[in-house]
Amino acid sequence: MSPKRSHLVLALSTALLFSGQVSAIQQTYASATDWAQQQGTATISLNSVMQSAPASVAQPLATRLQAIKDSASGKGEARVIIRLQSGFTPEGQLASAQAQTQRNTILGAQNNVIDSLRQKITLPESKIKRFDTIPFLALSLSPQALDILSTTPGVIDIQPDRLARPSLAHSVPLIGGATATSLNITGQGQAVAVLDTGVEKTHTFLSGKVVSEACYSSNDTYYGSTTVCPGGAQQSTAVGSGVNCPSNIAGCDHGTHVAGIVAGQNASFHGVAPSANIIAVQVFSRFPSSSGFCSAGESYCALTYDSDQIRGLERVYALRGSYSIASVNMSLGGGYYSSQATCDSDNSAQKLAIDNLRSVGIATIIASGNDGYSTGMGSPGCISSAISVGSTTSNASGLSDNRVSTFSNSVNFLDLLAPGQTINSSVPGGGYEGFNGTSMATPHVAGTFALLKQRFPGEGVDSLEARLKSSGLPIVDTRNGLTFPRIDLTTALAIANTATQEDITQIYVAGFLRAPELDGYNYWFGQSKTASQLATDIFTLSVVKAIYPDSMSNTDFVTAIYNNVFGRAPDAGGLAYWLSELASTTRGNLVLTMIRAGLGTPDGTPGKAYLVNRVDLALYALTQQQGFLISLDPEDLKFTERLVNEDPYSVALARDVIDWLIFLAQ
Repeated sequence: MSPKRSHLVLALSTALLFSGQVSAIQQTYASATDWAQQQGTATISLNSVMQSAPASVAQPLATRLQAIKDSASGKGEARVIIRLQSGFTPEGQLASAQAQTQRNTILGAQNNVIDSLRQKITLPESKIKRFDTIPFLALSLSPQALDILSTTPGVIDIQPDRLARPSLAHSVPLIGGATATSLNITGQGQAVAVLDTGVEKTHTFLSGKVVSEACYSSNDTYYGSTTVCPGGAQQSTAVGSGVNCPSNIAGCDHGTHVAGIVAGQNASFHGVAPSANIIAVQVFSRFPSSSGFCSAGESYCALTYDSDQIRGLERVYALRGSYSIASVNMSLGGGYYSSQATCDSDNSAQKLAIDNLRSVGIATIIASGNDGYSTGMGSPGCISSAISVGSTTSNASGLSDNRVSTFSNSVNFLDLLAPGQTINSSVPGGGYEGFNGTSMATPHVAGTFALLKQRFPGEGVDSLEARLKSSGLPIVDTRNGLTFPRIDLTTALAIANTATQEDITQIYVAGFLRAPELDGYNYWFGQSKTASQLATDIFTLSVVKAIYPDSMSNTDFVTAIYNNVFGRAPDAGGLAYWLSELASTTRGNLVLTMIRAGLGTPDGTPGKAYLVNRVDLALYALTQQQGFLISLDPEDLKFTERLVNEDPYSVALARDVIDWLIFLAQ
């Protein structure tokens, strides 16, 4: 056995031994959830985490829990979001039956915790918010109830249900919008969800734009909040539920302004994606000045609970089959995070909701915040699976173009920049005003995703984000010396036909039956060819022809692609369709088209989960090689790819093997 083969056997044996548990060389944990999930089937409570977990996990949890108890003592109750002891995989990586099984398991875990608490305390439904797709519950609990919660089985982490405010402190031409318009790229057929203070849908700038509405808002006597949903409801998806909250509440003009930047249009000017539609999701509640949460001079202010934001995100996910949703805009936030890992841990409920959206091709775009930080940003923008946006100046602000705004939060994990000063857009009452803030920068990016999704409907969030980053105008933040890309549609559209990382990886999975080795990927990426050209070139290589020889009939070729890419035999209709397509294209280009079509099918379509898992593993293998500057052996990559099937846990196992191979190669 060669050294390489023995390394692979060692890696596979170790992965099978641990079966998803943390490996022996990595006994560190990012959070209480991370630690609890490695304890197998043992039943966990908050107290057991604090007593048994490493200090790096137990101490932050104990500190967080004590702060929550102190808050409850001061107010009478504390609003919390608890993590349940239930597994989670983003639903886009699951077949529909698997996703439903996961939801049923989450519901069972929620009911178990609620039933356990109700044996000891009074817990009315009005104090509970359930989530459909993520293993969390939001509760309002007294100090005594929090003590009981600490010993309740099945609760493995806790975070406060925090409050956030709107991120407030001629832009479309500046980012290259004229180029998109000249190419008739206007966001046609796309929708952007705006989670905000609601949208005045009768405004002439937004006439006919709002296609779906929802409201999630909370009554809480201890915090002083009252719902702004129609009829006093705390949640609604009825027509009219997504309208802007009343004008006597500070901040209620915010959502209408944001929606206008995304998709507004009149005879004089327009938003970034003037043909896109808006999904208006109102997630704010009304607070009086007596609550202590409003700024000076505000009789009432609009603030949003984390739990209402999560319900809004879940609503967007539920609408994915009804609309082609390009992105979610969240121009809100607060707090300070200098570490993205800490942010992910502290905001784990929101992260999983965002992960779900990203897994089905919906980007969540969030403001970095307006505190002027140069070493951190607020949440939820700091979440790693979100796309954070900072603000730059423009001519309309009276300052030189393309400087990072002094109020804009900045840190090394900030993703993108966009214009955010003196941005003119719609406000309730039919008028227009110029606002400043990362709130205004964020919808520039959300609208841009609608444009790119129209132009490249088969591409995922990773690919589109990479396009914007690689094509953006580099701008140095003089406060910290860091350079960030300001979105530039002219350049993004000009280079948009070149093959992306996702394209190359998908072609490798079908052609070589494995992930790209780093050296090979760098070669093909450096060719700067379209995905179609690369697919055609790769399928003429002798190593690929050894798998798909020229002598193979077209019927056998399509059948082989079905087996290798979708893990199943073709149905008669599918075989006939692709044979007809092959008559007018190359084999390589047909394969690329088949993959894109497969990824675009509804969840639960036979073969989709297999394809998604194969591509997911291949992308993971490539990014790990890129991170460590290591090019793995192609045979090792092929062997590892064979471990993957429709079961998401097969991906976790294969990832463990990749991690070991990277470790052994160092």
